[in-house]
Order: sequence, then structure tokens, then C-alpha cells
Amino acid sequence: MKNLAKIALLLVAFTLVYVVQPVDAQTIKDRFAGIFVEHDADIDGDLDVDGTANLDVVDIDGAVDFGGQELDLDSDNDTSITADTDDQIDFEVAGADELRITTTGPALVEQTVVVVTAGSIITPTGAYQPITSTAEFTASASTAVADGTVVGQLLILVNENASDVIHIPDAANTNISAQADLGNDDTITLIWDGADWLEVAQVDN
Repeated sequence: MKNLAKIALLLVAFTLVYVVQPVDAQTIKDRFAGIFVEHDADIDGDLDVDGTANLDVVDIDGAVDFGGQELDLDSDNDTSITADTDDQIDFEVAGADELRITTTGPALVEQTVVVVTAGSIITPTGAYQPITSTAEFTASASTAVADGTVVGQLLILVNENASDVIHIPDAANTNISAQADLGNDDTITLIWDGADWLEVAQVDN
């Protein structure tokens, strides 16, 4: 009964706005802004939301057209999926794009270059992490690479320094065959096992 009363009130408001009072489109938009629906709303047709819609549960039987807009997935709005570039899907985690899918397939997103200094800890911001230095340096002998965040996490380090070698020690939060000596464009691929970064592959380019 309460729902019927609400519908009746909305119909009266609609009549007053559209029939009794000739007004412009902006006034109509302003007067109907912030309509609150307490219970279920069954919409048979299109729903065009120009703004923010806070929904507890959405049961969709059909297609959804996001029109290139971002779909936020977590409470602080820094993990999302978006497709604002034609034929490209970007996956953002903790405020940074980590994975991209295009017509050629999935690709890791290159992160901002980390500068390595003598004895420093390399803290990657994504799976594909370029590193560089101002001279030949060796990372920290105790923690060359900062801890991973989840078991099974993959990491690719690539040295973008054109002339200087960057050394990644073994047994420094790492479990690799020997110290990795990365020259220009050399890479090492690691996987986090919860305690150490284990070597998957090392390529001398």
C-alpha cells in the first residue's frame, strides 16, 4: 500500500511539472534529482542514469552498455575496469593500471621506472617493472626486492639503463641460481612463494 502511495505521489508530481507548469528541461532535471527508491524497482526498458547510482544488489537480465565509462569495483574507488579507448580494456588495481587487453591479446602495463641505488630495495608497482640507475649498483644484500603481496605473483624486472649493470643478489629475499647481472634490456622473471622471489627465467639481451 505504501508503494502505491509513493507511485501516486510521483504521478502527481509528474503531472504538475510536465502539464500544469511549462518549464525547461534543466528545471525538470533539478526537480527530479535525488529520487530515492527504498524497495525493488523493476524496469522493463532502458534506464539512463546521468550521474551516480548507488545500488545494493543489481540483477541484470540482458546487456549493459557502459559507454566507455569506468566500473569501480572496491569501496575506495581505486580498483576498476574501463574501456574508454576503443577495442581496449584496462584493469586498474590500487590506482594503477596493471593489465590491458586489446585485439592482439592481454598485455602487462609498463610501470613507472624505479631508480636503483647502492644497497636499495627494489619496490615494484606492477608485474612489468622497468628499473634503472645512475651508475653500476647492487641492490640490497638482505632484501633486493620488496615482498610480494600474494603467493603466485609474477614480476618481470628489466634494466633500462643504456650502459650500467644492475646487480640483483641471491639470498636477498630472492632464490635465484646466482646473482643476476642485468645489463641494458636484460630481464629477470620472478614468482613470489610467500617467502622469497623464485627465479623463473633470466634473459641476457
